[in-house]
Amino acid sequence: MVEIMKLNGVVEQVDETETFFYDWRENDITYYLLYDKNRDLYAVTLTEFDEELLSNVVNELYEHDFPATETEYIDILFDFGY
Repeated sequence: MVEIMKLNGVVEQVDETETFFYDWRENDITYYLLYDKNRDLYAVTLTEFDEELLSNVVNELYEHDFPATETEYIDILFDFGY
């Protein structure tokens, strides 16, 4: 099980074998993004779960450049040639 922080600030555990995480690097931090069944950004986590840091990220989400949808994430990858 992996702990995630949903965008409403609630901490939840998900089964990593049934969930796909997208890595997103900002500055020196790699975040792992989780999208819901509608392909909208649902939650974020770190390799080492840090509730305080993630709470700040969620509360100041506008300061981060996370792709809002899974489609946007994939488009960014293609733009960078991955």
